[in-house]
Amino acid sequence: NNGIELGAPDTIDVEHSETLVFLDELTVGIWANLVGTANQKVIGKSPIGSGWVLGTNGGIYPEVWDKQGTNHTVTQGTVPANEWAHLAMTYNSETTDMILYINGEAVGTLNNGGQPIGDTTQMLVIGASPWGKDWPSAGIYDEVKLYNIAFDGDMVVNMLMEEGIGAKAVSALSKSATTWANIKHNR
Repeated sequence: NNGIELGAPDTIDVEHSETLVFLDELTVGIWANLVGTANQKVIGKSPIGSGWVLGTNGGIYPEVWDKQGTNHTVTQGTVPANEWAHLAMTYNSETTDMILYINGEAVGTLNNGGQPIGDTTQMLVIGASPWGKDWPSAGIYDEVKLYNIAFDGDMVVNMLMEEGIGAKAVSALSKSATTWANIKHNR
């Protein structure tokens, strides 16, 4: 009941911060109730060629550019339209896995070649591609969570989907975390 509704050209833009740099490991999770699921970007931090984006194209559709500039992408599962779905991705350069989750269920694994994610100072964008606001998504978004570790399947379900991390466990390390909390609270 506290999600943020966006539709083109609306986006949430979070300026670059060192706390948003993810290289060797990443976990991103977001609850989304999307109007449609054709080729669109939900959340990301990439200028194309480095960084990452999580989107949908019928299924969950991530794009991660590693340090060498290789694009790791695949479409897996089915993301429902007009109902809440939890979308998550983990990336681990040590285990060479990128794992995709829809509603806590692993729907695909992709070998990332063991390379770190390409570093970027691009802003984090929710609701469209971060490189030009292309491929907008329309819907309601809630519970955006980013971690610099790669969660396992149980952690995706327990920490991202069901329990959450709770306000008491979070300390605002940057203005963006505080701003998101205030936006959610005041909506």
